[in-house]
Amino acid sequence: MDTGVGPVLNVLDHGMRPDERSFDGNASAFESLLDRDNPVIYFPPGNYYFKRKPEDISRRVVLLGDSMCAAALVRDYRPASEFEAFIKLVDGPGSRIENLSILTSETSQQGVGLLLEAQADGRSPDYSSIRNVKISHTGGAGNWSIALWLHGAPRRGRQPCGLRAQHVDNVFLFASTSASLDINSVHDAWIVASCYPAGGSTDLVRVNGWRETPCNNIACNLKTAANLQLVNISQSIFMAPAYQAPPPEIPGVKFL
Repeated sequence: MDTGVGPVLNVLDHGMRPDERSFDGNASAFESLLDRDNPVIYFPPGNYYFKRKPEDISRRVVLLGDSMCAAALVRDYRPASEFEAFIKLVDGPGSRIENLSILTSETSQQGVGLLLEAQADGRSPDYSSIRNVKISHTGGAGNWSIALWLHGAPRRGRQPCGLRAQHVDNVFLFASTSASLDINSVHDAWIVASCYPAGGSTDLVRVNGWRETPCNNIACNLKTAANLQLVNISQSIFMAPAYQAPPPEIPGVKFL
């Protein structure tokens, strides 16, 4: 398999087990792989159940599944808060997440599926990409507060501010109760996403800046989202064919 990066670490060779819900070693095995330099971590088909939150990802990483319909990371624990993230990147510019599902089990509610967050100390997973990814649930009452959150607000008062240069392509978001997609203080992003209320209660896409770190240069193709919330945003383009309300009049923002 050619990743364009280096040798692939197959999780089956490093202690992770698919389709064994009672197995509690997947989080520890995953963390051991994250300790490698610039790891390329490959997930063969199967559901990989996590019985606790894995540590935040603080270096460049490639998470590569067999396909979004075959390989899944499954949260199977109760998050500590409404906004605790299952998979969270806090550093590692140029990281990639591809061909993978991120799911919550039927008994696990709230929290964030995938969070890329700039830090107040300047660290940030800038120039990262998320491609061919589904964030949803396994069924039942499982849900997320936010399926996908791109969060740049903590890095302000320094240059560069916010989260920068994100590429999100062919991403499917389900089972959210607060927002399917939250884009906060992001500069330069290309986003193609489908958002559905199924499994949750909303398909809201929220795009907002925080004071001195507005959102700008966002090109967003929202294939299905019917609800948009835009605050402190400029120089952006939205394609949102399912959006029902008249588009807001925001200087520098176009709707196609």
